[in-house]
Formats: sequence, C-alpha cells, structure tokens
Amino acid sequence: KAADGAALNDGLAQLREMNDDFVGWMRIEDTVVDYPVMKSSEDDPEFYLHRSFNKDDSSSGCLFVGAGCSLESTAFIVYGHKMSNDTMFGILDSFADYDFANTHQVVYLSTPFENRRYRVFASFQSKVYEPGEEGFRYYDNVGYLDKHHYEDVVESVRSLSLIDIKTAPAYPQQLLFLSTCSYHTDDGRFVVVAYRED
Repeated sequence: KAADGAALNDGLAQLREMNDDFVGWMRIEDTVVDYPVMKSSEDDPEFYLHRSFNKDDSSSGCLFVGAGCSLESTAFIVYGHKMSNDTMFGILDSFADYDFANTHQVVYLSTPFENRRYRVFASFQSKVYEPGEEGFRYYDNVGYLDKHHYEDVVESVRSLSLIDIKTAPAYPQQLLFLSTCSYHTDDGRFVVVAYRED
C-alpha cells in the first residue's frame, strides 16, 4: 500500500512539473469524479473554468480551488462544471439523496506530498446572492476560520442540509466544499460539504 501511495505521489509530482497550477487529484469511488484539481492566481481565480489542464480552451474546464483559499486553509472550495453528460461535477446533485450520499461518503484528495481523505456530512442547494440579499454565502466562508466562525459555518451547513448524516466535523478538522451549478433558481448552486479525516 505504502509503495502504491508513493508511486501515486510521484506521478502527481510529475503533473506538477508539467503545470505548476496543479495542486492535487480528486476521486470519489464509483463515480466519474477522478480528475486533477487546479489553483490559479488570485488575480484570475476562475482561469480553469473554461480551460483544460494544458491551459487550452475547454467547455468542461477543470476542477479548481476557489478564490481566497488553498488546500491548507481551514475551509476551502473546489468548483467544477455540471456537465450534461454527468462528467466533472455533474453527479454532485446525486448527494441530495441520502442513500447515494451514505454510500459515497469518502472523497479522496491526493497531492504530490500526501493522500487525504474527507467524509461527506452535508449537501444543500444555494445560489450566488445579490448584495444585501439574505442567505448563507458559503463561498465567502473559506480561508482561515477561527473556532467560533468554524462552528457557525458547520451549523449553517447542517441546517441547510438535504441529507441527515449524523457524523459532523469538530474544529479544526478541515472543511471541503464541492460546488457546481444548479438550475433550481437563477445563479443556483449545489454544494456538497465534507471534512478531513486524515
């Protein structure tokens, strides 16, 4: 196992050499989610929204880490397109179903340096809110969070969740938001939330 992990990390290090925006590889077993994760500059955080790993134009884009956070943040967000053929993050809204969520709880995120494991504990519908509009702006609750802020975020997420999973994170377990488009409302989003186990 350890040798397999080392070989994987060596492979990811090679990807990093090919494109230094590459930060990791995300996988959810028994789904199509098995993709590189990118992080571009804060000046252009959505660079990979419509670009491939090689920076070519691409309608499906790449999974990418959002603005204001990184893989080392207390909470970070990974965006991906909801493709009509269910590729990229097209299957995220399946996590609205308890049975699906319960059998796909583990999100693997491997970097050139380590292999991480996250456990899904919530999913919810959201949107990009207008200034002054009431609502939980999950995309603004990333980066460094102190204990009080962290607990507020977890409480907000659990209150919005479409699934009732009993396990929940405790500070300072890292939070991971997976976000994609949703068509239940204008500028809708569907979000899956997980916490780091190891």
